[in-house]
Amino acid sequence: LQDGAVKPLAEEQVSVQRKCEQLMDALLMAAKTFCFYGRFVEALEAAEVACRGSERYIGKDSHVHLSALVSVGTCCALRGDFVAASKSFETAVDISDMVHGSTSAATAIIVCLLATSYCQHGDIATGISCLQRAQRIYATLLGRAEAVASQSIQSASPVTASQTALV
Repeated sequence: LQDGAVKPLAEEQVSVQRKCEQLMDALLMAAKTFCFYGRFVEALEAAEVACRGSERYIGKDSHVHLSALVSVGTCCALRGDFVAASKSFETAVDISDMVHGSTSAATAIIVCLLATSYCQHGDIATGISCLQRAQRIYATLLGRAEAVASQSIQSASPVTASQTALV
């Protein structure tokens, strides 16, 4: 193969992947719209198609697949199937750990959804454990935010006496 022949193929693959992402995003939007109108069966079907499609054509570790898993879990929870919701949220937490990191806000939010699902199907101890994990993540995030704020305050130029008089 010549170098020129490889580049168009790579560009075509990126274009196909982008089109798949757009299609999966559209399916997820349809799922949200169905939920808004209380049509949970159709919402779940659209979210499941987006989940399977994103896994197959985009990759398990993509943001689109993560969104699809959260949508599937949410639709299951809205239908009252908290065991299925928990399974979807568990997978979403694992992927969020890989994509965003185990101490990200995204992971904490999904862990809270998982906790709710566990509590709803009667596994209170696991639900509380999930809430404790989310609490640790939020504490870590708060600690980082405080450190950044403190550092920016310390690096600010000192206020002179003449500037203080103006205030």
